[in-house]
Amino acid sequence: MKKPFKINMIRVGVFLAVVFWLLETILHVFLYKTGSFVEELFPSDLHDLIARSITVLLLFFFGLYVESILRKRKMIEKSLDKTRERLRQFMNSATDSFLLFNSDLNLIGINEAALRLVGSTEEELIGKSLLDMDITPNIKETPRYEEYLRVLKTGIALSVDGLVPHPRFGDLHLSLKAFKVGEGLGIIASDISELVCAEEKYSTIIRAAFDGFWISDLDGKILDVNDSYCRMVGYSRDELIGMSISDLEIIENPEEIEQHIKRIIERGSDRFETRHKRKDSEIIDIEISVNFNAHNGGQFISFIRDVTKRKQLQEELQKRASELRERVKELDCLYDISRITEKQGIPIDEIIQKTIEIIPPSWQYPEATCVFVKFDEIEYKTENCHEVMKKQASEIFVQGKKRGMIEVGYTEEKPELGEGPFLEEERNLIDAIAIQLGKIIELKLLEEKLNHSATHDSLTNLPNRKLLYDRLSVSIAQANRYNKKFAVMMLDLDNFKEINDAYGHSIGDKVLEITASRLTELLRKSDTVARIGGDEFVLHLSEIQVPGDALVIADKVLDSIAESMKIEGHLVNTSVSIGIAIYPENGEKIKPLLKKADEAMYLAKEHGRNRVEIYKG
Repeated sequence: MKKPFKINMIRVGVFLAVVFWLLETILHVFLYKTGSFVEELFPSDLHDLIARSITVLLLFFFGLYVESILRKRKMIEKSLDKTRERLRQFMNSATDSFLLFNSDLNLIGINEAALRLVGSTEEELIGKSLLDMDITPNIKETPRYEEYLRVLKTGIALSVDGLVPHPRFGDLHLSLKAFKVGEGLGIIASDISELVCAEEKYSTIIRAAFDGFWISDLDGKILDVNDSYCRMVGYSRDELIGMSISDLEIIENPEEIEQHIKRIIERGSDRFETRHKRKDSEIIDIEISVNFNAHNGGQFISFIRDVTKRKQLQEELQKRASELRERVKELDCLYDISRITEKQGIPIDEIIQKTIEIIPPSWQYPEATCVFVKFDEIEYKTENCHEVMKKQASEIFVQGKKRGMIEVGYTEEKPELGEGPFLEEERNLIDAIAIQLGKIIELKLLEEKLNHSATHDSLTNLPNRKLLYDRLSVSIAQANRYNKKFAVMMLDLDNFKEINDAYGHSIGDKVLEITASRLTELLRKSDTVARIGGDEFVLHLSEIQVPGDALVIADKVLDSIAESMKIEGHLVNTSVSIGIAIYPENGEKIKPLLKKADEAMYLAKEHGRNRVEIYKG
């Protein structure tokens, strides 16, 4: 292919300069006849040479200037061609249709998307009037056509939505925007048929949804709402549209709602529970899921669910769970109290003290709970029982008789409930504790009585043979450990049979009781007086230094028993015979030791009674 001829203006300038120089020389030679050709070609006149040179340079620079202008023009044309091509590629690649009209509203440009939309070729459409094209909704109506003319006149853009007939696809829903382009008109058309269809489906789904739905603006005004929410709050759709959220909301005030809206805008969405007021003033619990949409000036899309029944069920379950926890706490408390008696030989005062320590964790506010128990005029209480704000009490009965009371209170102010700050379950619990404590004490007293009967003489209340043996066993162990001595005295009343025969067994029993009392008064707390038979007593002196220590006690016993006893108007006199055995000299075991003391006692009787004998082996 032949390359296009290009004119180089620099070369043209050089050519013109050479031609000018030669013509100037020829004129001087043939016209002015100033000299020969060679002389005029290179004139000797300086002024003439300078004038010619300047003219030649001007012609050269003129060519250079024109060449630069032509090159810039070519560059601009090339750039414009590229821009036009890119613009055309961009328009043809656009999904939206673009049409360009001149000032007479005749088509002068169209992209491929618009050709597909119209269903014609570019050659068929170029030059057509806007009035003859089915591209805009209701274009043939005079008011709409005038609107397009107004765009050309004022330059204010126009937006139009509507149905446009299509030869193959039926009616299309188009969104058009008309705007002024230079002296002409540009139209961008978007096929929004699928979007409109989707919106209609969406609108149908939203309106038929079980959950409530609304759209609100940045000020909290309701713009749209579905039937479910209308039923939820008892208002009609017309009544709700335009209402403010604050007209329905009862938990947040208008200022709090405004702050909440700002937080949703920042986060983009939120999910929360609140309460709304129905038209009939009934309050309902609702759950809201809201999303912020920045389009259309900013809107909130909210789905609302009525959770009133769910909340009621949750509250009921929580109440049941709370009651169950209280039942468990009550059972734990009563069970722990019942376990106190598992410890063998635990005294009543320790039972009560442990009980008041178990109680506080079973109340609502354990850290502020204090317990006070008064039993048989003895007081028991927790360490924090100083100033009690509120308390509840229950009486303690043992074998049908009131023996004390139990009080449970708070050392701090607490919210008021049915019975002050106390639960109904706590009222029942304190009564149950009082009953259980009364039964435990009753059983403990019975146990102590049975244990006492098993180890004590029923008439004199002195230790019996069993308890005596236990104490002697302990005394032997201690004596062996610390190398000590102890004494055992066997006592037998003289002429006791005669007293019974003379005064009767009731008087005889009184004699035994008085004898037991006098013997107990003579001994130390560490010593033991036991009755092991009818009128036989045993004195256990837990520690002596020498046998003479036992003789000193024995002499006191003789003197004490010898004193007359005034019983039911009778003056009764008796005496006692005493035999003494020393551990470990007279025996290292209980039975041999008691036998030796018994032999010494019979020896005292043989020697005249009312005397003391020490076993001498």
